[in-house]
Amino acid sequence: EVAFDGAELPMLVTAGTDGTVLFHNLTLWKNDVVLVGRRPKSEIIPGEFNENGTPKRKRPDPPKEKNANGYALVVNLENVASLPEECTSEKNLPGVRSLSLYSPRGTGGNNRKLMYSDDTGSLRLYHARNGTIARTLDLGAVQTSNTAKSGASAALGVGSDVVFVSASKAEKIIQRCTGLAGTTVVSLAYDVLTPSFLIAGLDSGDVLVFNTKWRPGGEQAGPSKSQCKLINKTPKSINGDFSTDTILALKGYFLSSSKDGNVFNVWNSTNGRELGMRFVLGATGRDLGAVKDWSVVQSTGAGGKVENMFLAVKTGPSSIAVYSHLLPHTFNFSDITWLRMPMILVGVAGVFFWNYYKKGNGGRRRGKTNP
Repeated sequence: EVAFDGAELPMLVTAGTDGTVLFHNLTLWKNDVVLVGRRPKSEIIPGEFNENGTPKRKRPDPPKEKNANGYALVVNLENVASLPEECTSEKNLPGVRSLSLYSPRGTGGNNRKLMYSDDTGSLRLYHARNGTIARTLDLGAVQTSNTAKSGASAALGVGSDVVFVSASKAEKIIQRCTGLAGTTVVSLAYDVLTPSFLIAGLDSGDVLVFNTKWRPGGEQAGPSKSQCKLINKTPKSINGDFSTDTILALKGYFLSSSKDGNVFNVWNSTNGRELGMRFVLGATGRDLGAVKDWSVVQSTGAGGKVENMFLAVKTGPSSIAVYSHLLPHTFNFSDITWLRMPMILVGVAGVFFWNYYKKGNGGRRRGKTNP
């Protein structure tokens, strides 16, 4: 299993089949300049001293191996995760089920966390900066899907249902999404345009869409009243039954595929609240070639705004192809109910300032005397 977080100081986490977890820091160079990542510390020059007697130091040399454009990526091992108390050695560590690396809101890469679940139903939260365990939680069952994070909570597939935990404290949240009996949730992703929509892929090939912020009383109900409700179930693939092992969320779309990449479907999620999820296209391994695995890479600009998304496709033991999707995204602006509250606030502010202005002018007029 592999997890990556590119916030400020990029970090890569790998978990072996024996359960060991390794933390790596990444530094991207272009020629002799560090573009992204941790800048290497200066080095002491042996036998050379400054006038005040302190050792002279020099900037480390850039990597010698670069590509044709002068880029070089340096990966260094930073920490090894601490062993849980019940394990006496790395040889009896339980197998890893899922890794999720993220930075809590407002902390950048300084307080990065790793959420790790194993095949005994245990979930551990690590401090990524030093590899120590922050908290351990018993899920009560083995996690069956990846971990999908949105805001302060993380969603995990456990059997046929989806459970939620606090992303900062690894504590269980009462909320739960009830899936289809007799199926297993194997993949999760939050919709890009509507983060309250959680997309779940099942081993039966079905794809479920939950509204995790549904409130029985409508918009007037408090946030504590929110529930998880199944709002959409997509029809099975036209290419036959397959396990939906991967869900990829793009702007206005989501993609589902089997683990071996032999079946690949695209769904339109724009205006999903009113129109549901619409099937766009499907493909098989014969159309895509020998696809082994999929991953989403985001390109971000100023303010962290997502500018583009790419699909990184593993096509062999040592080959990766990168595709930029050309799916058109158009949004229906006919629904402007979200403007209701901002317009009310603007109206109230306008009335307040108008009364203040009139009162001020009236006071000045009354204070004037005739010559």
